Amino acid sequence: MGDIQSSYSSFSTAVINYTNFITLNLSEQEKNSLKKQITHRENYLSNLRKQLEIKRRELKIAGSDFEREKKLFRNKIISEYEMENAEQIYLGKQQEVQQFETSIALEKVQSSQIKGSVEKLDVQYQQDKNQLLTGLKSTYRELLASIEKWKQMYMLISTQTGNVTFNTFWKRNQFVTAGDKVFAIVSRNPGQLIGKIKVSSSGSGKVHIGQRVNIRVSGYPYLEYGLLQAKTKSISLVSNNDFYSVEVDFPKGLHSTVNKELKFTGEMNGTAEIITENRSLMERISTPVKLLAKKSVE
Repeated sequence: MGDIQSSYSSFSTAVINYTNFITLNLSEQEKNSLKKQITHRENYLSNLRKQLEIKRRELKIAGSDFEREKKLFRNKIISEYEMENAEQIYLGKQQEVQQFETSIALEKVQSSQIKGSVEKLDVQYQQDKNQLLTGLKSTYRELLASIEKWKQMYMLISTQTGNVTFNTFWKRNQFVTAGDKVFAIVSRNPGQLIGKIKVSSSGSGKVHIGQRVNIRVSGYPYLEYGLLQAKTKSISLVSNNDFYSVEVDFPKGLHSTVNKELKFTGEMNGTAEIITENRSLMERISTPVKLLAKKSVE
């Protein structure tokens, strides 16, 4: 692929990385595993709460027994040993309740940490996805730029359809340098004909829009093929190299003054005569005389 190979390889790698990331989705698998752990811990936590409720009831019963034993001991109905045994049972139930409360608190902390890990995975997944997608778009733009550069260097592309015509001789594998005119495209449907005339700035003041123009086309002797008639359409506001550009259109197309249709060849050259004023022969002779007489009087 020549100069495009590097850009294509980078783009291909970016596509594979992004596709694997979306397809495999290891982050989603890890997140599902953590969610299962959360479910198991919630069930375990629910069982701990049930057991805690039982232990609190047992504690309440043990506390009532201990209070009764103390009254009996004060009334010297039971021995000190029996009273201490009831107290020991009561303290043991207290310890069991505290252990369950501690286990529940620890379980809540661990469940909260796991939920935090799930949220972090979501954030990390989105960051990694955006990073890979940004890299993919960047390499894609670089590939398009490389292809466009390759086209400019190695391809000859026309902006319109038509027939290819060569204006010089070429052979296979001939070297072409930048700026060489290799061929021209003659449109099958030329559309509206437009003519451009270069007018010297010395006579540009006489040129106005709507004036008639007679054109002698190169390659078509006007005595045999006649002239093409056109009208001035627009005049450039500034000159270029002491010449103004005048654009003309052709109301009768390429139909000449001797009723012949000239063949359109894509680019036609010739000489143009802009009819600046319709004056009689007497006016053309008298005007210079009047100017000379005016100068002599002055």
